[in-house]
Amino acid sequence: MYAEREAPDTGDAARAAELRRFLRSRRARLSPADVGLPVEGHRRAQGLRREDVAELAEISVGWYGQFELGRAPHVSVRTVETIGRVLRLDDAEMAYLLRLSGVTMSVTAPSVPEIIAMGAVEHALRAFTGGPAHVMDRYFNIIAVNDVARVLLRMNAGDNLARLLFLSDQSPALFADWDTVAARFVAAARLGYRTKAGDPAFESLIAEVRAHSEHFARLWDAGDLGSPFGQIVRVCPPGSDVITLTWVVFPLPDTAEHVLVISPAVDDVSTRRIAALMEQAANAH
Repeated sequence: MYAEREAPDTGDAARAAELRRFLRSRRARLSPADVGLPVEGHRRAQGLRREDVAELAEISVGWYGQFELGRAPHVSVRTVETIGRVLRLDDAEMAYLLRLSGVTMSVTAPSVPEIIAMGAVEHALRAFTGGPAHVMDRYFNIIAVNDVARVLLRMNAGDNLARLLFLSDQSPALFADWDTVAARFVAAARLGYRTKAGDPAFESLIAEVRAHSEHFARLWDAGDLGSPFGQIVRVCPPGSDVITLTWVVFPLPDTAEHVLVISPAVDDVSTRRIAALMEQAANAH
């Protein structure tokens, strides 16, 4: 169950700005015809107007205008879900809207162990040789990697995945489907932004990458949401033909929000190519 709250946290300027951007972008992608409204005369703006959403959700235009600005009083889950249905949000987008709206769970989930023995995690990484694997924190800082990740992805502890993908000249050549990989990463980062809006370290990282990568800025501003689970990734490491991996993310139960990312080979050919590369790297030393 969700609890009704008296008013949004108006002090969280970043969340309010993201709520405004998100709702405007969802309105812009729909036409009156999409939601069964008549089109009368010339409309100055594309997409749905605030008035259209308010009419379909059966709420006042004034209240909806305040809601879109992050200032509406007495926001309930029922009203937010109604707005989400009007805007044809999918499950991920609905969850994103609920979080941005400030509606929170009234019952917290059972507590879980929050201390991860990184030594044990690093041992598990070393034992996994079927593909790259790494641990990263909520800011995409890479905490630990296995040897395969170092060789195939040129990834090392201390790197930042967002900077590696968008600020390194090597990444577009490393990934056979670079545009898809980039779009998936940013969509997943956007989905996670609902818990990070206003975090100075995260906002600083996004601002840095946006400033130096037009590609990232365009994807970030598009506002698409996505999940990193189960993605197919094709890499082209120097000295090898294409290696096909599955990119799977597992949250680790610690307060720093670390995740374990493993990328096993999806076929025997890729497995053999990984083994050959690792043998070459071992012989080079």
